[in-house]
Amino acid sequence: MTFLNVPAHLDWPAQFCLLLTAGTWLASLLTSNVSQVDRLWTFLPTIYTAYYALLPLWPNEQPFLFAPVCPEGAGVCEREGLQPEGAVDAGVGGRVDVQVRDSLSYNTWRRGLFDLKDEDYRWAVLRAQLPPWLFQITNLTFIAFTQNVLLLLLGLPTYVAAVLQSHSPLSSSDYALVALALVVLAVEFTADNQQFAFHSYKHAYLAKKKAEEGGKEGALDWCEACVDGG
Repeated sequence: MTFLNVPAHLDWPAQFCLLLTAGTWLASLLTSNVSQVDRLWTFLPTIYTAYYALLPLWPNEQPFLFAPVCPEGAGVCEREGLQPEGAVDAGVGGRVDVQVRDSLSYNTWRRGLFDLKDEDYRWAVLRAQLPPWLFQITNLTFIAFTQNVLLLLLGLPTYVAAVLQSHSPLSSSDYALVALALVVLAVEFTADNQQFAFHSYKHAYLAKKKAEEGGKEGALDWCEACVDGG
């Protein structure tokens, strides 16, 4: 039996999603900052991934609302503990997800986006274009609710890997895909670092030129090594 009228494997994630939707929406009203849900992108998919990876370990009955549960009908709750093949599949996917989230969290932190006062400039632009009542409807339906649903959906591949697909020992193609994912992650991390270095130098340069009286405009003499080396 599920608390919400949804498929069993979505019961707890849906509860958690609604809780976070309400929480981020209320926080946006109290702070006049609608970027509260933006900060969840760095780690929330990992929570959903961990829930599905450990699905057989959760109790069949929910001790209290919002507590993780594996209701009957979820597909694995009748098993005793994790099945080795399913655990490996879920673990590999979970490990890649954690590395992606670590990279995203690091970039978010060094850009100062974990500051609760920081708001994505695009929301400010949208706020200026819409009447206040319409912006608040957008805030509830898209910024708070839709984004939280998307974050939930990012965890579903782990459910597919751990429960729905047939399990067999990892093959060479599995290792190749994991290696490819890690290479893509490394390239993305390098590109993020280069972009951050460039924009840091750009803003420092523009601030210096603005402070200099009679300074002439010039091209940015930029290189990543110059920024890293001070």
